[in-house]
Amino acid sequence: MSLLLELFRFVQRICVHWGALVTGGFFIAALDIYQGTGHPLQHWVSWTVAGICAFLAVFLTWREQEQKIATLAARIQVLESPASSALGSHPEREPTKPNVQCLGVEVGDGTAKICFRNVETPGKPVGDFRGARLKVEYFLDSSGEEVATVFPARWIGYDQDAIAIDFVPRCAVLAVQIDIGWCALSTTEIPSENSEAGWKWNVERTALPAARLRIKATLIGENNLSILPVVGVLELCENGNAKFEDG
Repeated sequence: MSLLLELFRFVQRICVHWGALVTGGFFIAALDIYQGTGHPLQHWVSWTVAGICAFLAVFLTWREQEQKIATLAARIQVLESPASSALGSHPEREPTKPNVQCLGVEVGDGTAKICFRNVETPGKPVGDFRGARLKVEYFLDSSGEEVATVFPARWIGYDQDAIAIDFVPRCAVLAVQIDIGWCALSTTEIPSENSEAGWKWNVERTALPAARLRIKATLIGENNLSILPVVGVLELCENGNAKFEDG
């Protein structure tokens, strides 16, 4: 069926070219003028012209197909060339990565807090550090004995145990002095009948001794993404004062 269709299209193109040849062009126009001025043409002249036009129509149809094939081959060659592949390739955009840095530990008014901030990198896209949770481990500086591990530490000004760290500093509690003495704060979820979500955030207290405590604070984000732990010595005093030493 396809062969007959192709043959029909081929003959159709021949007829189109033949019709254009026998009805137009300088030579045909000259014959029409010659015949129109009272000079009759012999039958063999008309048949010869029709035959020549038929031959030319077949040639033009063949040339038309050859030109299409040549054009298509040239396009394929350009697309397959290395230069075209390089120009046409679209490398994946570099995924944004956070650049979180610790701004240090601030102490005062019976509170010790550690602060983080996402820092812009010149010439590179920077993404948020999402789902940030802080794990803080406390050890006695004198003996190395573990005192407590708090996870996740409570972010100041946020009830959630996980936030997104962007270009605004975010701080978490390392230690705070209340009526019972120094303690660390952590945030957990507890069931709640009064909440639409069925739970609410609860702040838990973990007692800390008034002593020199070596701490290790690890910031953890989505997919367990983390930065290098912040280590140092946090000295907690009975009178509510505190000091922090890096390393």
